[in-house]
Amino acid sequence: MVAGAVVAALLVSGCAAQGGRSDRAGSSGQSTGGTADTPRPSAVTAEPSQRTSSAGRRTADVTAHDLLTAVSPGCAYESERMVGGQVPGAITAYVRHEPGHPWSPVYLDMAALGYRQALSVFVCGGESMDPDRLMLTGAGGELIDSLVLGGSGEAPYSDVRSMEPVGNSVRVTWVASGAAGKDPVEHAGTVRYEDGNLTYTED
Repeated sequence: MVAGAVVAALLVSGCAAQGGRSDRAGSSGQSTGGTADTPRPSAVTAEPSQRTSSAGRRTADVTAHDLLTAVSPGCAYESERMVGGQVPGAITAYVRHEPGHPWSPVYLDMAALGYRQALSVFVCGGESMDPDRLMLTGAGGELIDSLVLGGSGEAPYSDVRSMEPVGNSVRVTWVASGAAGKDPVEHAGTVRYEDGNLTYTED
């Protein structure tokens, strides 16, 4: 009976030891499962490289060709994409895009976006002519902002004569006219992009 009891005790302790190894095998199996998931670090390291490559890709500068299909500022007509540099269906609503003129578009990184935008003159009118507008065009021909020159009761009309880049701003000369009984008045000032808006400061 004593011998039988000893044999039974040995069998129980042996099963317990095998059960312990099975648990450790399970835990080692879990760690193996963890190593099988090793693609995780490579996937994580792939994300920064993708961000770096996309961040390193420079947006193309705006060109005169882009202005032909750019979004126009609103004036006598609704703001919309132009066709051939004009608002479709409008009598007078177009962007001045001819190179070589003093009032031709100026290309510079005015809004600090990392590529050159275009500051150009937009001319429009309905029953009568509106003042000239300056439009800042960004990537994809999107309108960043626009600015009306003149337009007050004293000088309802304005005509841009020249634009010249100075750093990240543009010096503009223009003539205000149209006030009854008054001669045209010449103006000069600086256009900047500040706090999300085009601003004009008279000399």
